[in-house]
Amino acid sequence: MKSNLHDITIDLWENTRVSGHALLTPFVAPHGTGQSCIVCPGGSYFWLDRVNEGRKVAEWLQQNGVTAFLLEYRTAGVPAFMTRFRLGGHISRARRSMQDVFMALNYVKTNASRWHVDSSRVGVLGFSAGGHMALMAAEKDGREVLSDVGVDVEVDLTPAFAGAIYPVVSFVDQCTHERSRRGLIGDFNGHHDALRRSLSAELNVRPDMPPVFLVSCDDDRVVDPRNSHLLSEAMTRAGAHCDYHRYPTGGHGFGANDALTTPTAATWKPAFLHFLTTIG
Repeated sequence: MKSNLHDITIDLWENTRVSGHALLTPFVAPHGTGQSCIVCPGGSYFWLDRVNEGRKVAEWLQQNGVTAFLLEYRTAGVPAFMTRFRLGGHISRARRSMQDVFMALNYVKTNASRWHVDSSRVGVLGFSAGGHMALMAAEKDGREVLSDVGVDVEVDLTPAFAGAIYPVVSFVDQCTHERSRRGLIGDFNGHHDALRRSLSAELNVRPDMPPVFLVSCDDDRVVDPRNSHLLSEAMTRAGAHCDYHRYPTGGHGFGANDALTTPTAATWKPAFLHFLTTIG
């Protein structure tokens, strides 16, 4: 997708040793607040919802003074979804999405002046599997993740905040979204307990992690809302900042498209904008 202000898309792995492509498209707010947000669409780590959870979200943020960067991260792909697949390098596969989101943070922070944003106010907003990515960005060490692929980092890669909308959270609990687990670590790798635990956001909460804005709908039939409950409870126990919005109805996959959800759940958008003001 192209921003309506800048006809540009950045390939984050161009001229690196990393194979594949992760694309970042800026949506620059002309009279911005200085805050910026990397947008991570969902899609079970097999594909991406580039419209409702991607472009529409980026445009909405842009219209509200927040410069957005739409991240099209690497996924397993539709062929992998259609045909059961085994990944010998499941650990490296699981780290690909983390590499992509941290590379996006690295790019935005090191080029903050180009996009007229504050390098200390760059956050991540994700949906479904993209919400899991946003939580990994808030919990993991970005320098360590990127050092694995030979990227030297000169900035702090901790996001200023993480937004997780109806997110995938746990890879070990009974509420696990199995399709997302398949997309991230492949078929037949569910027995790798240490890997699954390391990817379960509720098990890796830190007291000093960035503020999290969390949304779930009780009638979500795609990703069990208990994922969000587990995260909220873990953050409360750790004393971490979690602004949790639980709606009785709303479903799943609506992104910024109010027509795909209930009026109540659509209020996540003004609530998120308010959240941004409360964290400075």
